[in-house]
Amino acid sequence: FYNSDAWRSIRTFIYEREHGCCQRCGRFIFGKRAHVHHIVPIKKNPLLKLDTNNLMLLCPKCHTIIENEENQEAVFPSYFKAPPAKK
Repeated sequence: FYNSDAWRSIRTFIYEREHGCCQRCGRFIFGKRAHVHHIVPIKKNPLLKLDTNNLMLLCPKCHTIIENEENQEAVFPSYFKAPPAKK
């Protein structure tokens, strides 16, 4: 999928739409360092994989942060919550 013409085209569109700036921190990102992130993962809804409303431009640092935040909530929700207060 990531080598398809459709993905390359939509990736370019997202980069231009955001003027090459990370949507989380606002930093300018150049070339391959620009990551296009699926807000709703392809695994959860493959129909949204090329939907421009489901895509956002992120720098590598912010992409890692967002991916980790999402994975913590989805994979181990109780593990990452604060322990119950002791009486």
